[in-house]
Amino acid sequence: MFSIITDLDTVERYDSLELSVTSVGTAALVVDWLNQLLYVYEADEFLPIEHRVSTDEAGKSLFATCADKRLDPKKRDMRTAVKAATYHDLEVSHARQWRIQVVLDV
Repeated sequence: MFSIITDLDTVERYDSLELSVTSVGTAALVVDWLNQLLYVYEADEFLPIEHRVSTDEAGKSLFATCADKRLDPKKRDMRTAVKAATYHDLEVSHARQWRIQVVLDV
């Protein structure tokens, strides 16, 4: 998602941030998680670039440690703004490995 916003090859690790999200189900958890990342990006000016994510067995809670970099728009290749992750055409499966398809509102 953030590769749409900026060139991630120019981002270096700065700090880490711990986030947790709880939702009514796995699909909602995915959308809420992505929107939480966008909130952190917009409100706190942090660009999450790496994630270590774990979920509960029910797929309703997520805990993550994110490596991030404080934004400096003057030094970044800012591309397209992403407004939100949506439920439109959302597909989530996690039998052996997570597979997520999500449409972003740009």
